[in-house]
Amino acid sequence: MGISPLYQYIDDETEAHRIASDLDVQYDAHGPRPADAVRRVDPAQPVERAEWRSGELDVWIRDNGQWLGRVRDEKGRVNWIPGSDLRPL
Repeated sequence: MGISPLYQYIDDETEAHRIASDLDVQYDAHGPRPADAVRRVDPAQPVERAEWRSGELDVWIRDNGQWLGRVRDEKGRVNWIPGSDLRPL
């Protein structure tokens, strides 16, 4: 059994996290995420996390009744942050 062609082109951790976060936007543990559970932010907005590190918010998802924002840091790493922990800059 060979390696999927997609995985042959992922050569760094940041890119792997980006792809994984894109899939998190589309799917939850039960299958495709309902359209009303995703809010895209276009253009992406600068925000500051409760840890007071800045990043860029580009999409919201609702997961287990809580809104989470996908935030990229200055190195492109992605984290899902509860909405209550984000503040616009």
